[in-house]
Order: sequence, then C-alpha cells, then structure tokens
Amino acid sequence: MIKATFVYGNYDNANDDPSFDLYFGPNFWVTVSSNNTREEIIHVTKSNSLQVCLVRTGATVPFINVLELRPLPKTDYVTPRGGSLNLIFRVYLSNSGFGIRYPEDIYDRKWNSYFDKELWAEVTTNLTVNVDKSNELPHGVMATGATPLNEKDTLNMTWDVEPPTAKSYIYMYFAELKTLRANDTREFNMTLNGEYKYGPYSPIPLEAQTITAEEQQCDEGACLLQLVKTLNSSLPPLLNAMEIFTVIDFPQMETNDDDGQFQTTHLIVHVFRDLSSSNLTGNITQAIENLSHLQKLNLSNNNLTGEIPEFLAYIKSLLVIDLTGNNFTGSVPPSLLQKKGMELNVDNNPHLLCAADSCVNKEENGHTKKSIVVPVVASISSLAVLVVAVVIFLVLKKKKAAKVEEDIYDRTWNPDFDEESWAEVTTNLTVNVDGSNELPHGVMATGATPLNEKDTLNMTWDVEPPTAKSYIYMYFAELKTLRANDTREFNMTLNGEYKYGPYSPIPLEAQTIITAEEQQCDEGECLLQLVKTLNSTLPPLLNAMEVFTVIDFPQMETNDDDVAGIKSIQDTYGLSRISWQGDPCVPEKFLWDGLNCDNSKNSSPPIITSLDLSSSKLTGNITQAIENLTHLQKLNLSNNNLTGEIPEFLAYIKSLLVIDLTGNNFTGSVPPSLLQKKGMELNVDNNPHLLCAADSCVNKEENGHTKKSIVVPVVASISSLAVLVVAVVIFLVLKKKKAAKVEGINQSVNKFKSKCEYSNITRIVPLQDWLELSAKSSSSSVTFGLMFSSLLLFPESGLIMDSSFLLVP
Repeated sequence: MIKATFVYGNYDNANDDPSFDLYFGPNFWVTVSSNNTREEIIHVTKSNSLQVCLVRTGATVPFINVLELRPLPKTDYVTPRGGSLNLIFRVYLSNSGFGIRYPEDIYDRKWNSYFDKELWAEVTTNLTVNVDKSNELPHGVMATGATPLNEKDTLNMTWDVEPPTAKSYIYMYFAELKTLRANDTREFNMTLNGEYKYGPYSPIPLEAQTITAEEQQCDEGACLLQLVKTLNSSLPPLLNAMEIFTVIDFPQMETNDDDGQFQTTHLIVHVFRDLSSSNLTGNITQAIENLSHLQKLNLSNNNLTGEIPEFLAYIKSLLVIDLTGNNFTGSVPPSLLQKKGMELNVDNNPHLLCAADSCVNKEENGHTKKSIVVPVVASISSLAVLVVAVVIFLVLKKKKAAKVEEDIYDRTWNPDFDEESWAEVTTNLTVNVDGSNELPHGVMATGATPLNEKDTLNMTWDVEPPTAKSYIYMYFAELKTLRANDTREFNMTLNGEYKYGPYSPIPLEAQTIITAEEQQCDEGECLLQLVKTLNSTLPPLLNAMEVFTVIDFPQMETNDDDVAGIKSIQDTYGLSRISWQGDPCVPEKFLWDGLNCDNSKNSSPPIITSLDLSSSKLTGNITQAIENLTHLQKLNLSNNNLTGEIPEFLAYIKSLLVIDLTGNNFTGSVPPSLLQKKGMELNVDNNPHLLCAADSCVNKEENGHTKKSIVVPVVASISSLAVLVVAVVIFLVLKKKKAAKVEGINQSVNKFKSKCEYSNITRIVPLQDWLELSAKSSSSSVTFGLMFSSLLLFPESGLIMDSSFLLVP
C-alpha cells in the first residue's frame, strides 16, 4: 500500500492551488490539482525498489508532504489482471465521527466513519468480532454497522468513478452484531445499478466476512449499490464496512531490478557506467556486481583505494575496465588478466604491485599471455595476515558458492504443490542440470506425481489478455531408482490438444521440453495435462515449470549515441533545465526543451535532429560532444558568450545543414570546409572578433554560379611587408636575365616599388574579381597592380592563400 499526501497550506504565500503530475516509476499515476489531496494505491511490486516522481506541468512547483509504504499480505487484495488498485474511499458505517488507523489497523489503512442519520439506524456490539479471515480488519470497524430505518427499504451506497469507463472493485464487510431470536432471519441480495450481483446472503454472528465484486462498470461512472431484503427475511439488510477501488494499469516496466540496486537514472539496462573524475573514495563497491549486463566500467581519476576486487572478472558481459589514476594496492586478480577479450587499464596507480604495462591484458594472438609478477614481501606478521585472509576467503567463497548453487541467474522459483492431488518425489542424489538452462539443484531434486496413478497431472493458469500466447518450459528428471519392469511414459496436452510425447524422463538428468512455442488458450484459460500412456507402469512426473507471455514494447528509447552526446553537452555547459531528465526524446510529452526528434520509424530508435541552446548563457568553446549527435540537422547556439574558434568538426556532421552562431565572441576564421559544404546555411553575425565580415560568412546555396570566395581583411605588419618585398626582389632578379624582353615590365615594377609602401597598399584583389572589373572598366580606370600566383603566408592572422591575386597600391 502506497500513500501520498499533498497539503498546500499556502506555504509560499502565492495563493496558487497546485497543479502537477504524479508518476509511479515511468507510469502516470494522477494529477494533483487541489490544496488537500491524498492518493492511495495497492500495488504488487515487481522489484526491490520503487520510484515516485513529481512532474512539473505548469507554473506551480511540485511538493509532497508525506509518502508512506505499508506492506500487505498478497492474498488480501487481488486483481485478476495484475493491475494496481486505486482507492476511491474506505469507510465503516458508524455515527462516531472518528477515523480508525494504526495501531487499531495493523496495516495502517485509514477508515473514515460514514453514516446517513436520516435513513439509517446504527447497530453496535461490545462483544469480540472475529476478523482473522476477513483482511484482518480492526475490531472497531467490524463492531458497528448500519441498517435502514424502514425495515422494508434497501440500504444504498453511491459513488462516482473517473473516467466513467473505469471498473470498480468492491470489497464489502459483514458481521451479524445482534443476538438473533429463533424466528429472526437477516437475508438479502446485492445489486449494482439494478443488476443482481450476489445473494441471498446472511451475515454470520460475530464473524467478519468479505464479499467482493470485481470489475464492475457503472453507467456514466455513477454507481449505486443496493442491499435488498429477501422475502424470507424478517430483518433489514446490514453493512459494516466497505472499500471501493478502481484499477490503474502501469504498462511501462521499470529498469532491471538488479541494476536498480546500484543506481538508476534511466529506464534501461545499464551497459556502460562512467564515474570517472567523480571524487570517489574508498573501495570498489560490490554493488557493481548487481549490474549483470554491464559491458564498460570507467572509474578512472578518482581516489579509490584497497585491492581491485575479483568479482569484476565474473560479470560475464564486462569487457572494458578503466581504473587509471587511483590509489589501489595489492595486485591485479589473475582472473581479470586472463579473461578473454578483457581490456583492463590500471595506469597511474603508484601503490599497485605490478608494472602498469603488465597489468593491461592483451587480446590473444596465439602467444602465451605474460604472467603478472607480484613482489612478495613476507614477514611473520604479513604471513599471519595471509593465513587469516585465506581462511576468510575460503569461508566467504563457500558461502557464495552455496548462494550461486541456488540459481546462478537469480531466477526466483516459487514452490507449488497440490496436497490433495499430488504425491511428492525427492532425491538426495545429484541431478545433472548442465544441459537444461542450468537450473538449481534444489529445483530439480524434487517433483510431483498424481496420488492416483491413473490420473493425469494437471497445471492450470490464466493469461491476460485472453488472446495472449503462452510460452511453456517444462523441466523433467527421473528421481526414483526404477526396477527392471518399471516404466514412466506420458504424453503432454494443452486444453485437450496433443502437444508432445510419448516422453520418459532420464534418471538424474535434467531435460527441458518446450511444447512448441506460442500456445493460445481458449478465453485465456490454460490446462496442461501430463497423460500416462498404456505402456507406462508409473504415473507422470513434473519437476518444474515456467510459463511466459510476450509483451511488446513498441516505443524504443533514444539512440544511445545521441543520449551520450546530449548528456555530455548538458554536463559541459552545466545545463539545469527542469525538463532535461529521463529520455531526451520519448515519451513525446516530456521531450527535452530545445530538442526536436524523429521517432517516426518504429523499427529504429528516436534520433535528435535539432538542438536549440540559444540564449542559454553558454560560455567556453563549442563542445566536441555535439559531434556525437550524428543525425543533427539544425544547431542554434546564438546569443550566448561562446569563445574560441569555430570548430571544423561541424562540417563533418553529414546531416547538419543549418548552424546559427550569431551573437557570440568567436575568434579566428570560419573553417573553409563549413563555407564550402553544399546546402549549408551558416550565420555568424555579431561576432566582433571573427576575422571576416559577417555577411560574407553566411554561405549561400548554389544556383549554378561559382560561390563567392570569402574576403579576408589583411592587416599587414612589418614582417608581412618584408615577405612582400622579398617576393618582389626574387621576381626582379629572375626577370633581369631577360632584360631586353622585359624592360618595360621592369620600369613598371620600379614604378610599383615606389608605391609599394605599407601605407599605400589599399587592398588585395582576387584575380577573378580583377578580371571582371577590367572587363567592365576602361584601361584608364584600372589602377596598376602586380600579379602573383604562389603560396603567401600572413604570420599574424595565420592565413595561407593559394591563389592568384593583385597587390593594388
């Protein structure tokens, strides 16, 4: 039983009634929308942990006053479909005006008194009412009740349900509180909205009884329960107490329970855990062992101490371990070094008793692996410590081995036995389970046969929905020592239809029989029968059984790389947006602010296609984590305080077509690969330190004409001017050999040199632009310039130009 209480009380002086959603794990529970709300559900847990989440949906801040968890016996409240019961009301019929809860109710259910003075008469007793067989109700609840004032009237109870299609689960509690005379009879029927449901019924004197009406649907959600006196009854109907529930289905499964014992932040089975640079201290916790699907573990750059634990080698899926930059002592367990495919790194652990390079195991390549060399410094005291350690190790190993023998995969096996129909068969001998799903020996060392050797051995179960198909796994092993003339042979049928056989279990050898997968049962009711053959002298035998149905989880989680990328971006910039929790893309209702995702393909995980972090007070460089968003189409980082150079990797995100970097403080120049990328829309306006005019840094879509080259302002220093002069001198020397042919050019060059002062150079004109200008202008209007075709270095700006250009004084 889980109870959540919300009492606003205007604690923030805002006089604004709350409105937010309450989630149970990944599933919606209810919307809290009043200033005094109390919600209660009865839930059958499937894991060792529960998560109750408050989700902000509007202007008000979510809050909670009390969250209570109370264990209940499994048999008290049951729903056929395995859903959770949502409490509508719980009352006992009394005029006392008092509520009853713990310690009177050992399960801390809260019972409110309810009484209609105009229509009812109260019935009470001072005698003890036996409540043991009726959900262990408090004595104070069952020691009072109500009957109609007019003995001919019905006793009515009304309630409404939301939504109107919800089905009610009705728990009614009765006990006769009056001492009846010889001719007294109290007998009545029960109807719901005029439809007969149960009866005739007579309460038992001073004995609490529960009458349950399950899955009752009321017209338009308005319910009327009536207790109607029968013709044989001399007394009016009596009701002591009542509980009404509706069913809430929580279809979304929670994270793997074993993974949750460590720490869960997403609804997924962990395959990668990165706790590098997290200020961790102490030993490596054994809780990591519960992450049975872990593939990569990064604990680098912390202050972890102690020895590297051996259990890491026994996590079958774990292939990559990074323990660099810690303070581990002792030696690396050989089992870690010898594990096939393991990548282990323990660099920068100064107290570890091995050279770092020898502690990194290599993949096998046909050569023998190097053994780890452990320096032994043995003293009398250390020898004593070693002896004690060995003893402790053996004790712990023995205990652990006993635990592993139960079920190495931690499956829970519940005992089931029909004492009226079955006889138990057991053995103290060892049953070989290696070839049968590695079942625990304790599971296969016991079994059942029919008491009557001629009978079938029957197993029944129901499935929901009724059209669901069952997957049946049966496990057999002969546990008796058969005599020469003994034979155990049987067939298997499902709802009367032959499925497998004849079959004989093998002595002390576990075997698995799967009765052909996807078995569908009429109306969801399944009956498996093991039927003895005519040749058999012994009845059928069954040791263990598993039955499954298939659940489809159509909504896939966001692409792993995209999740890793956006999480890294969040960490880099310290983003604390309230919506940035859970899965970035799904459910769509909780899509992270600033993201657009594509989840149109049911067969593929959702992908992040757009990231808008404009006006988010970002500082520093553009993080390379964006590179992980390999499906990104639009990126908006405008109006922040980002600095440094615009990174070239943005050009290599193939899908990225629109980038807005306006309003930042970038320096350097725009990478040519970004400007030349086909279809790219790039905007870098209002970046005052960027070495290009803003309008020339926005590349246009191609329209059949050559794209304009970027115009780079040249700020020539003395050193860059010297480079120009040297280039001119080399040019003159080479041309001097042909003085007769180039005398006119030399004169022109001399004229040019007289003008080629730092203050006289007005611009550098690309040759193509100059040719276009020449074609449009007369020769008299074109200023003389000197053409080069070479590599030119501009030291201060760091630019290298490889093109033809003109120096124009």
